[in-house]
Amino acid sequence: MNELNEQNPILITKKGDKLDFTIQQDLEAVWIGQDKLSSFFNVPKKDIIKHLVDILKQNHIDKEKHTRRIHYVDYSVKPEQAKNETQYSLTIIIELAFKLNSEIALQFQRWSFTILHRHLTWGATFDLNRIKAAEKRIKNVKRNADKL
Repeated sequence: MNELNEQNPILITKKGDKLDFTIQQDLEAVWIGQDKLSSFFNVPKKDIIKHLVDILKQNHIDKEKHTRRIHYVDYSVKPEQAKNETQYSLTIIIELAFKLNSEIALQFQRWSFTILHRHLTWGATFDLNRIKAAEKRIKNVKRNADKL
């Protein structure tokens, strides 16, 4: 899947009064820029920037591993514009959620703790939808390789 599409790589579904978060099945990694983080967590961009600066100042985050600069053409505006954007990995996104106080950020914190708790108590974490999607991708690769 194209990581630069308009969709957010983290999908939100409502289950009663709780929110559930899932990573898009066909993504290998999650990268999100400041604008999408602002809309995802429902907070002003200035709050996102302030907390990102604080997070990246900490020594336990490898900035080179968890941030990336991308360059692309924005075709949604006329005339088209070349753009640069810094994107942040899931590690930074999770840490950012714990610095924010919006309802979505609080729900994301709970979801993160639930996933961590399952992983620590069960010894592993499984997302059956992602596993099934990966199996489909593997079958497609094998089928195409057989045609060569």
